[in-house]
Amino acid sequence: MITRPRLPILRTNNVFSFLVGLAILSIGLRGADCQSTPRERVEIDANSQATPFPHFWEQMFGSGRAILSLRESYRNDLRAVKGVTDFRYVRFHAILHDEVGLYSEDSYGNPVYNFSYGFCKMACVR
Repeated sequence: MITRPRLPILRTNNVFSFLVGLAILSIGLRGADCQSTPRERVEIDANSQATPFPHFWEQMFGSGRAILSLRESYRNDLRAVKGVTDFRYVRFHAILHDEVGLYSEDSYGNPVYNFSYGFCKMACVR
């Protein structure tokens, strides 16, 4: 029987730190398992039939921070750009930033997740 070490309680003030900590714990916990995993051989046939590679980035609009999408003026501007360019995707950063309000902690330090507002507003540009 394999016993795993007890996980430490994470106290973090933002989602990024939480995710990095989770990734580090995950890597640490799987370290022993990786040594016993058999290696896999991958062969590539350069003469096989090719398939199209879609260029998603050509159908994408680059934006700033995710929090901008909560502003009605930004969404109006985005609708105007979509009307002219017909882009399909919007790319922005800081989607899990504290200012979006997806993660907080209660008075006891327990995580509180809020998916009720930010993502709904961000998705309202069609």
